[in-house]
Amino acid sequence: MEKPIEIIALILISLVIIIFIYYMLASRSKSNELPVELNKACLELIKNGCNESLVIIGSKGFEKICEENGLFLVECKKYCGCLYE
Repeated sequence: MEKPIEIIALILISLVIIIFIYYMLASRSKSNELPVELNKACLELIKNGCNESLVIIGSKGFEKICEENGLFLVECKKYCGCLYE
């Protein structure tokens, strides 16, 4: 009688592990995607020699676009390749 209980427990644990891995991978891919507007702003920033005051996409400045994407200005410029550590 113990064998079926062990097999059922093993199957349940395996399912939990598979579901956990699936959700971790799904959330990881979503977090790597940044909106197109930020990418456009990065292109403009690079064209303007990394001067964020010259970048306007739509009616928003570079700093506003960064804030909308949850990034501080320094992080945003690093993402665009204008700040190096």
